[in-house]
Amino acid sequence: MDYISSHKNKSVRYPDRITLIRGNHESRQITQVYGFYDECLRKYGSITVWRYCTEIFDYLSLSAIIDGKIFCVHGGLSPSIQTLDQIRTIDRKQEVPHDGPMCDLLWSDPEDTQGWGVSPRGAGYLFGSDVVAQFNAANDIDMICRAHQLVMEGYKWHFNETVLTVWSAPNYCYSSRMLGIVKNGN
Repeated sequence: MDYISSHKNKSVRYPDRITLIRGNHESRQITQVYGFYDECLRKYGSITVWRYCTEIFDYLSLSAIIDGKIFCVHGGLSPSIQTLDQIRTIDRKQEVPHDGPMCDLLWSDPEDTQGWGVSPRGAGYLFGSDVVAQFNAANDIDMICRAHQLVMEGYKWHFNETVLTVWSAPNYCYSSRMLGIVKNGN
């Protein structure tokens, strides 16, 4: 809850510099599994705050573009999406579906392979370097910046630095053995 408040306040204060992107945990179903629902109930004595937060989740952006060249997304790519314009047409004001383009953007992961693969997560896809090259070329972007996967050093490059995975939760699942990455400054 503190994280949501802090980051929402920053995005309101600096709308030209901070965009909150929806991830797979910003869903009603996942928040009930991973503790956010229980935290709201414990802190506030009812589920009203949880309901308001999950309604806000429905309005978060599915992606963002930095300087016209860096595509930011929580998970990854979708075989149903070839252009950024297609992302703009997705009705994001809903619970995260179990499949389809919106689900893929939040759940997919890069994999050292070619083409598309079945994700072991049960949602989204695995995508290879050729998929990234095609998407980046079609949209005139240089790289994809994403999260969604724990990386022990706080960040990890994929596919000759065309995909960057960043991790900013070093205490995820109460482990302090991993690093997080946070950019502080302008």
